[in-house]
Amino acid sequence: MHTLYSKLLILLGTQDVQQTLEQVCDLAVQLCDLQQVHIFLLSEDGLSLSEHKSAQPQDWDPLDFDAPFAHVLHNAQSQLITANKLVYWRSHVDWDHWLTKQGIAGPIHLSAITHNTAHQGEQVLGITVAYGTESQLADLDRNIHFQFIQQFTGQWLQLLAQLKSQKQAGSLLALSLKSHQQTQTSELDSQALEQKLVGSTVIMQALRKQIIKAAQSPLSVLIQGETGTGKELVAQAVKEYSSRKKQAFIAINCAAIPETLLESELFGHQKGAFSGATKDKDGLLKQADGGTLFLDEIGDMPLALQAKLLRVLETKTFRPVGGKVDLHSDFRLVAATHVELQQGQKHSQFRLDLYHRLSQYVLRIPSLSERLGDLPELVDTFIKTYNQLSRKNIIGIGYHALQLLEKNAFSGNVRELKHLIDFACAMTEDGQEIELSIMQQCFATKYSGHTTTVLGNGQNHNNHQPQSLHGITDLNQAMVAFERSIICSRLDVFNGRRSDAAESLGIPKRTLAHKCQKMEIDNK
Repeated sequence: MHTLYSKLLILLGTQDVQQTLEQVCDLAVQLCDLQQVHIFLLSEDGLSLSEHKSAQPQDWDPLDFDAPFAHVLHNAQSQLITANKLVYWRSHVDWDHWLTKQGIAGPIHLSAITHNTAHQGEQVLGITVAYGTESQLADLDRNIHFQFIQQFTGQWLQLLAQLKSQKQAGSLLALSLKSHQQTQTSELDSQALEQKLVGSTVIMQALRKQIIKAAQSPLSVLIQGETGTGKELVAQAVKEYSSRKKQAFIAINCAAIPETLLESELFGHQKGAFSGATKDKDGLLKQADGGTLFLDEIGDMPLALQAKLLRVLETKTFRPVGGKVDLHSDFRLVAATHVELQQGQKHSQFRLDLYHRLSQYVLRIPSLSERLGDLPELVDTFIKTYNQLSRKNIIGIGYHALQLLEKNAFSGNVRELKHLIDFACAMTEDGQEIELSIMQQCFATKYSGHTTTVLGNGQNHNNHQPQSLHGITDLNQAMVAFERSIICSRLDVFNGRRSDAAESLGIPKRTLAHKCQKMEIDNK
């Protein structure tokens, strides 16, 4: 008995169900002088019974009373089935197959594995099937070794169930802690992002949280927003807070590059692929491998190239211009547009299937008019940035000057606001604040001819008078400035839609894009 106790005690050190029950069965065969011992365990829900040591365990129905298992489980009592009675049970196909497979022809002894608990009473955990001679099996219920093994098995299985329950509870706790940690990390990331995407309004707080979620997902991101709202800053933030933050960020403006060169820029080309291709060139797709590819103004991408981009997104492979072998690139795609791509679909200017592939996670950037509450904070940030870059000390903005900004029918966005504040800082003496007169002069100069401002006294003044022609000292510069003002004005009229602006001016859209790039007119 001491030997049995010692052996069973050793088994307590393992939590491998199959290995332990196999050793228990071997111990029962050895100590009780049996030929075979098998253990069948009930599932946690009590709806199936399966053998512990079967490579492909068969599930038995505990309520199938055409097999002897159900009777033993129901009564929680042992049952001796003689060789003659066993013939009757062989009418059950699965039972007969199992007996044949085990080589069992003689009598068998079935007993329930039970465990008593204070709250639930006697619980049935499984069944022991013993095979031996009839004399061996007849005394099995009184065999002290077998009784001890049965009791040990029941207690051990109950202990495993408790450990499993505790483990599940621990897993739930771990998941809860992990979720809490992720929430805290997300909050910290959102606070850090506030340094780059300034604004305390509800809409900006929500945007920063969305950016963090988008960054942590593997989905393609489509950034939508008016020109000047900061779409490239958002794209960089998506990269910065993603798992690819240490990898390359490759950006390209699809509207600023001629159609004939855009494919080569993206896919690269082989030497001799076209006139001027004097050597192999890696495209941006290859450069972005492992990192993030930012396609700005995706709505201006030619239809033919849209089809090729869709294939790249689906297969992660591409072929350089003039090449014969496909290359692989694992990149995260972030695209941006200031136009409604769905409108482009109606006019067959943008593929519907590509739109759905791009818009797996959509981020909409609010216009400045939707977040005017952020205006003081934005102005303060731009002044500090200007001071750092110019080594000046503009101490802030006056109340009336700020009021002018708030009351003005400001048609621009954050980028235009920054340019306006930079201009005002340049016109302000070092150590002074931006005054109302300076801000009025900035509005009159930058928006002359097409902007109405509200002055400090609340009266409307239309600034339609051009600047004095007597002050012109450089004709070329003046003509460039005049052309730039016309383009800016027309883009304002069409809310940044270059195709409409170009058509109204009677020039190709590519020509307008080239002029915008040359004159640094960035109307994202």
